[in-house]
Amino acid sequence: MKQAGEQAKKSEQARENRGQRLKCTDFKTTMRKRTQVQSIAIFIFTGAVIVGISCCIAWSLGLSNNWKMWKVNHASAQIVHPQNTVVISQRQDLGLLIGNGDHCDFFVGQMRSFTGSQQSITAFYAKTKIWNPLNNSRQSIDILFLENGEIVQSEREFLPSDFDSASKWLSPSHNRKQKLYIAYFFDVGHDAGTDIRCL
Repeated sequence: MKQAGEQAKKSEQARENRGQRLKCTDFKTTMRKRTQVQSIAIFIFTGAVIVGISCCIAWSLGLSNNWKMWKVNHASAQIVHPQNTVVISQRQDLGLLIGNGDHCDFFVGQMRSFTGSQQSITAFYAKTKIWNPLNNSRQSIDILFLENGEIVQSEREFLPSDFDSASKWLSPSHNRKQKLYIAYFFDVGHDAGTDIRCL
């Protein structure tokens, strides 16, 4: 009997030990799962912060002005040009394009060849307006005519320096004997914000 009692006690003790080990294992599993969930939550939060900061940096570096430039390009694409003209090249830019100081300028232009008279081209564009999305108004198209295949010196001041000579619009092999003009939209003096291109 005594041996049976001791055996029973040992069995009971073994069951208690197993129970404690199971409880310990369950606790460790629960803590491990909590740690994993916390790690995932921290990862997601950190990712969201990084994305938010990246968006702010991108916006400050010119994303808003890129959007404005896209709208200017879209508006300029709606211009109807004279039938007796052909586009030769196109240029666009935004940034500090003219003058000094803290402002953003937007330029979109086409060089075109034409037949007929300069007067007919001038008269056509005098009736043409472009929607200016920068100030929500309609604006005239500016034009200048090339002489002997080159932009006249007195006209260059009206263009950004990157586009103020024919060589910046035409390939070296282009026929300079064609009659050419530039039709362009140039809006200057907009708030630069923190866009480094405009500072």
